[in-house]
Amino acid sequence: MLLAFDYGHNTPPDIGCSGLHPKYPREDELTKELTQLIVANLQQRGYDTAIVTPPWVNSVGHSLRQRVAIAN
Repeated sequence: MLLAFDYGHNTPPDIGCSGLHPKYPREDELTKELTQLIVANLQQRGYDTAIVTPPWVNSVGHSLRQRVAIAN
């Protein structure tokens, strides 16, 4: 079984919200770091994983279409 993960946003212009936490001023940074930890842990346990966050997009709509295309 392949487990697919999406960092959520993380592909400008599709970006997350800004926050006040000093270590994670942007949602993108927190979700990416957390996803990387989860994926690494699952891979160590023998699971197959894939990241479906696209490398680039030109709009939020394009971002959503790319994520679905990569996942499928």
